Amino acid sequence: MPTQDRSEPPWREIALLWAARRCGALDALSTTAGTPEAVADATDIDPESAERLVAALQSQGFLARVDGEYEPTNRLLGFLTKTDLRSIGRLPAELDAFERWVALPGTLEGEAPPEPTDALRNELGKEAATDETRLRSEVTTAVHAAPDGDSVVVVGDGAGRRAVEFARRGWSVTLLDSEARIDAAEPLLRRESVDLRRGDGTEIPPCDLVV
Repeated sequence: MPTQDRSEPPWREIALLWAARRCGALDALSTTAGTPEAVADATDIDPESAERLVAALQSQGFLARVDGEYEPTNRLLGFLTKTDLRSIGRLPAELDAFERWVALPGTLEGEAPPEPTDALRNELGKEAATDETRLRSEVTTAVHAAPDGDSVVVVGDGAGRRAVEFARRGWSVTLLDSEARIDAAEPLLRRESVDLRRGDGTEIPPCDLVV
């Protein structure tokens, strides 16, 4: 399960994945294509380029050769999972950000910025991958601000990691976020003692602490 919170994205890997996604190879490799020839057939790239691309993805640990074909490794798990935010990790959201940077010249000239598929899911997956030590430190610091408190409203924590940490420390927790973000994270939080509320943060329920 991805948990590392890197301060600097691996830009070379991101650029490689961006190229693979733009030409359709990433989708092909994540579904049915198991060879460079199959990738070429499923996309508009030529067989030689497909072979080089597959080799590059293998060298970066995104593909593994099994019984003569290439299969996605756990490094591509975030591009395969559709429901479990905890399995997405940081990489898909970083790829979305890279795509927006690449499109920046056109955006500055008035073009609509790109809206990557599953952007919200990827954003929440990145939040869910926050390093555990950092997460606990942030909650501990917040708790010190209200030493006698026992109720907290956590605003904008769509993935619910901080809300869950408060709940496990015995706090009464309300998680307040947009409808779309709450809907995406709700399956992860059904078994947690966290009250989910949809809103924009303008109306905060009574509590001892807001974070």
